[in-house]
Amino acid sequence: MMNINFEEIKNKWITPDGINLREHMHETIKDVENPTKKELKAFNSFLRANKEESVILFHGTSSEYNIKEDGIKKTTARTRKSIQTTLGYVYASVFKELAQIFGEMANPHNEISVYAIKVKVKDLKADLDQLTNKRRWGENENIGNTLADSLVFGRGARIKRNIEDYEVREIWNTKESKLNVA
Repeated sequence: MMNINFEEIKNKWITPDGINLREHMHETIKDVENPTKKELKAFNSFLRANKEESVILFHGTSSEYNIKEDGIKKTTARTRKSIQTTLGYVYASVFKELAQIFGEMANPHNEISVYAIKVKVKDLKADLDQLTNKRRWGENENIGNTLADSLVFGRGARIKRNIEDYEVREIWNTKESKLNVA
């Protein structure tokens, strides 16, 4: 007989949302374009205190992948689209529009789908590739390498595992929906 864990079912299937990172970011940080060190520290503390909570992030990629059945796979040498991308991660944004832009950059000749994914805060890692680019292009040389820096300055994070099919919450297709920021 299978042992059913109601808490696990509730967290994966019944609870529709998690922490709204954008909302909390704007509550914690007055000016997200110029956060203070104190605000970033407070946001990092919030993230650590809520590491078991779920969040919704967005991932954009080619519509030709069967994400609803296969989930989202970590970047490999075969699937990497940019030399700046570190292998072994799934990259996701706080904003679906930005996920669309990244999907279009990686797949310029393909139709793009943007997926809402539900993962725990503890699975999120700072997107060091994006933070390096932000520092390199002179936006702010004092940007750190914390998860809060990544979410605020880089507008996203990376996950060092595959995203399972049950963690994919919603899909937007750029041809069929109004999600088009171009």
